Parts: sequence; structure tokens; C-alpha cells
Amino acid sequence: MRTRRQKAAPPQPDAPRRGIDQVRWTRVGMVFSLVAAAGFAWSAMLNGPKIVVRERVQPTPPAEARLRAAVVQLARTWHPGDRARLLERLRASEDRAALEQAIGALLRKTTDGRERKALLECARVLEAREIPYTIAVGGGGGGGGGGGLRAAAIGVAHALRAIDPDQIAELLQSEDRGARLGMLAAIARDGGTIPDDLLMRSLLSDDREEGELAVRAFPQRPSAALRERVLVFVTHGEPRAAAQALRALARDLEYDHAELAVSCLQNRAEEVRRAALEFLVHNEKVLDHATAVWKVASDDLAPEALRVFALHCLEAHGAADPEALVARVPGMGPQERLLAARCLVRQGDERCVGILVSLVARDEDPEVVASARRLLAWLTGSGPGSTPEQFEAVFIASGKRVRTRYLPAHGLDL
Repeated sequence: MRTRRQKAAPPQPDAPRRGIDQVRWTRVGMVFSLVAAAGFAWSAMLNGPKIVVRERVQPTPPAEARLRAAVVQLARTWHPGDRARLLERLRASEDRAALEQAIGALLRKTTDGRERKALLECARVLEAREIPYTIAVGGGGGGGGGGGLRAAAIGVAHALRAIDPDQIAELLQSEDRGARLGMLAAIARDGGTIPDDLLMRSLLSDDREEGELAVRAFPQRPSAALRERVLVFVTHGEPRAAAQALRALARDLEYDHAELAVSCLQNRAEEVRRAALEFLVHNEKVLDHATAVWKVASDDLAPEALRVFALHCLEAHGAADPEALVARVPGMGPQERLLAARCLVRQGDERCVGILVSLVARDEDPEVVASARRLLAWLTGSGPGSTPEQFEAVFIASGKRVRTRYLPAHGLDL
């Protein structure tokens, strides 16, 4: 008989049955494996053997890899201190010859304009004259690059004194505009001599950018013959030529041409009168001739742009008469009133706030209103979004104290 414990125990599975199932599934797995192996073998027989030949990659020389990393950093970095540190590291390198070869190799490989100009900057630091000289004179360099690259190469080659005077003259007469501008910019920056005929040709050119660079490249101690030629254009030349001649004479350090510039403020073309004002600003003669400048600013027959620029000159040097300004404010345009208010700020005159508040309240010219708000916020300490009433209230509460130094820029396009 079965005991009570035996009756409560669960029935045991059939051990022989379990062993049969395991053997069956093992055989099924083996069959599938054999079938798969046969399929792969058949596929290989049909497609044939495939031999993969990999091209051997030449390792990058260490100097080129290091230079490449520095060039990428230079092309993406605009901070002068960071750029100077990167270039100083290159200058201190011992393998300068390898770096020069790497510059040539990378110039042939890369097509990025910023990186190519960074490579030329590296060539300048390493004093590798041959690379920029080849691009400057021959216009090559591998991989294109355009006039911008050639102009940069001309600047580097000129800084390294790799271009002789005959080649300078040839570049200034080139049909390539980029070469001409690059040569003028290099001489304006690093100095150099330009034949008088070529300098006058660029100075009087219809190309405005070339004319501006020629003014910057005008020698500070010109020869007597060159000075006489320029003076003739001031007196008898067309308005464009006379204006360019005045801008060039502003760089003459041996003779004071201020009286000539003042004589051009009246009864001359607008461009000549503006150039005369630029002459006085460049040579810091506005205070000495403030009356003549004020005549231009208060001339109702003069173009508004010229009157605005004259007020800008007076404001920049603190040379305006407060009473004359306040008397003329009602008949002024928005830009003139803004500059008149700035002149009063320079003088510490509290009437400037009333003019600025009226500009904000009228909301005529958005550029003028924004500039007036910035100046009011700077004067009163209020936010630039304050209402005219709030600006006035804060100014009165501060005791009507006017700050006269470190004014924010007016932001006008003059």
C-alpha cells in the first residue's frame, strides 16, 4: 500500500521520453547546418572567387600633418593673440625646411580660400620667399585661388622683399585688377616706392577702391615734382580728381596744406568740399578752422549730406558753438539734430536731452531714433526702451548731470 507521503508527491516525468526528444532536435539542427553550408558553397562556386586589392596609402609626413593642423586653426581663429601664438610656434620650429615643403604641398592640395591665405601667412612667418613670389609674379600656385589669393601672395612677397621695383611697376600696370589692388595695399601697409606716373594713374582711376588704396600708398614725403602735379589737380582738376588730390596731400608731412583745404570749403563741388573736410579731420585741424567748418554746416544751399558730415567733424573734435547750434536746431533734419545734440553733449550742455527726447518722440528716422535712444540711455542710465517722459524724469532726478566723455558711436552711415 502507498503511504500518505507517497500519495501527495507529484508524478515524475518520463525520463526515457525526454532523451528521445533531445536526440530528435539535435538531428534537425545538424540537417539545417548542412543545408546552409551547401548553399554557401554553391553560391561561391557560381560567383567565382573575389580578390580584393587595397591601395596602399602613403603616410602623411609629420611636418605636413602638423602644419595642416596649424593652418586649420589659423583659418578659423580671428583673435589676434591666438593667431600670434600659433605663428610664433611655427617660427620656433626646428624643421623649417620640411615646413616650407609642406606649405607648397598643401597649397597644391587644398582649395579653401581661407586656408590658402593662412598658408601664405605661415610662409611669411617662416620667410619662405619662393612660394608667395611664384604666385604673385606668375599668378599660379596650384588649384586656382583667384585674385584674392594672388593679392595676398603679393602682400606676403612684398613684405619679404621678394619683389623688385621693375616687378612692382609691372604689377601696377597689370590688367589683373586683383594684382593692382594687392600691390597698392602692400605698399600702403609696408611702404615702398611707386613711380609717379603709375601713382597718379591709380590715384585718378575711375575704380574707387583703387583710388582709395592709391591715397593710402601716397608717400608721406613726396618729391617736389609729385607735389606740384597733385597741387595742379587740386586747383584746376575735375571735381573727382581735385578731391583725390586733396586726400593725397593730407598725407604730406613736409608741408601744411590746411589753408588750401579751407579755401576749397566754399564755392567748389560737393565732392571737393567733403574731401577738404576729410583733410582737416585727418590732420586734426578742425579746431583751428572751426568757423569755416561751421559755415559749411549752416549753409542752407549745401546738400544735406555735406552739412551732416560737417556737423560730424565738429562733434568729433568738440568744436561747435552751443548757442549757434541751438538757434539753428528748429530748421535741421533728423540726422543734423542728432549730431547737434551730440555736439551739446560734448560741451556739457543740458539742452542736448530736450533735442534727443524730441527725436525719440517724433519717430521720423528709425536709424536716428535708435541712435538717440542709445545716447539717452547712456546719459540717464535708463533702458533704451524707456519712454520720452521716463528719460526726462530720470535726467531731472539725476540733477541734470551731463557726461561729456566716451560717448557711444552714433551709428550713422556718413
